[in-house]
Amino acid sequence: MEYCIGSAADIVDVLRQGLREIEISAICSETLSALDYLHHLKRIHRDIKAGNILLSDSAHVKLADFGSASMADPAQTFIGTPFFMAPEVILAMDEGHYTEKADIWSFGITCIELAERRPPLFNMNAMSALYHIAQNDPPKLAPVTAENQPEWSDRFKDFVDICLRKEADQRPSTGDLLNHTFITYPEHKGVIQELISRTKAIVMELDNFQYKKMRKLMYLDEIENKEGDNNQVIFAQDVSLKSKLTVKEVPRLLQFGGIYFR
Repeated sequence: MEYCIGSAADIVDVLRQGLREIEISAICSETLSALDYLHHLKRIHRDIKAGNILLSDSAHVKLADFGSASMADPAQTFIGTPFFMAPEVILAMDEGHYTEKADIWSFGITCIELAERRPPLFNMNAMSALYHIAQNDPPKLAPVTAENQPEWSDRFKDFVDICLRKEADQRPSTGDLLNHTFITYPEHKGVIQELISRTKAIVMELDNFQYKKMRKLMYLDEIENKEGDNNQVIFAQDVSLKSKLTVKEVPRLLQFGGIYFR
């Protein structure tokens, strides 16, 4: 399998904000293609979420983690990540079977997660969230609160709404969703690659900041400017630094970011 640099959830965490609508559309387009193939094989993924949508360095999107997948359609096992579970999956023990349309619900929740950083009901405990999903109306996209970001389009709102229809048989198929204007209207060329590049730049900046912070906390810059001190050389256990650390003798053992010195 091609090496993937991280999940869509990882990217949202690095950016510390939801994705732009065009980025969500691009990720959804490729994810739906994978899910469409799976459903044609009469399989149900049962754990669709941003954490299971991986992005490669070559800007491809891959659907991952089939550990919860059902080999039969319909299915009746209570399984999945609580905040993303469809109402019929939660009620399966009492009311019987569910179909691949359970994945469509989870996909709609994933869209909200990508837009708002977290799925609906994330602040609830799992049992409360399950009860709420089963007994209440479906969630909707919240208004945009980020600066310099336009309001969600009607296309996106409709896309999420039809995925989150309470009655499973009223939800669209993956084929229907691939033909929805939220997927077909925008130009996706280069969108995912730009998103990956932007995320990498932030990670590199954070790494540089943490490295400088570490040096300051360990007084390394001050020490290296002083010659003739009676220093003790200790090698870093963190191989990413690829260098030895020279530090003054201090009376206690310290640990910082995988580096040990005394």
